[in-house]
Amino acid sequence: MRLWIDLAVIDDAASMCALIDAVVAHPLVELVGVSVVTPEDALTSSVVHPALHARGVGDVLLYSGTPDPRALDAVEALLAVGPLTNLARLARHSIELPPLVVVAEQFAADPIAAALVVATARDVLVLPNADADDEVPPIAAEIVALFALMGEHIVVGKRFVGVGLDGSLVIETADDAGDLSERDVVVDRDVRAIALRLLER
Repeated sequence: MRLWIDLAVIDDAASMCALIDAVVAHPLVELVGVSVVTPEDALTSSVVHPALHARGVGDVLLYSGTPDPRALDAVEALLAVGPLTNLARLARHSIELPPLVVVAEQFAADPIAAALVVATARDVLVLPNADADDEVPPIAAEIVALFALMGEHIVVGKRFVGVGLDGSLVIETADDAGDLSERDVVVDRDVRAIALRLLER
């Protein structure tokens, strides 16, 4: 699978590096590009590029901010683990996004962008926030999103979803759906199995 990752502004380099490690280690994934939700080229050059280079993937396409739509032409899937600002810019220009996984815990950073992408993307899988009491061992949402993309150790169901003004994920039944969009949603995750897979690598 030819994968593109859209990252948050880098405030947790450890999580970013863990995700890149997991992507590089997955035998079915080829990382082809990374975009960062920041206009700061210096930040991308000083943090993201060295992390990619250290893991042997320093030659992938790398963008600060919204990627060139042509760069996504050969992409088979997009993992959006940051605010959906970059993807919303593409959607506003009627650029069709590749199949993607979005992480609900990032919606609050740009609720308008999240609402647009969730409502308009052709093929989107939503990863809701984890219930902290149930998720033992704790696994970063970015890692769970990768496994969700690959269909591993998760259960997916159809739900009617939207994004609140505060960035909260709204999930309703068909009877109360209103103008919400029917989307694939991760309804269960086996974090122990995910943790074991990470340890095997």
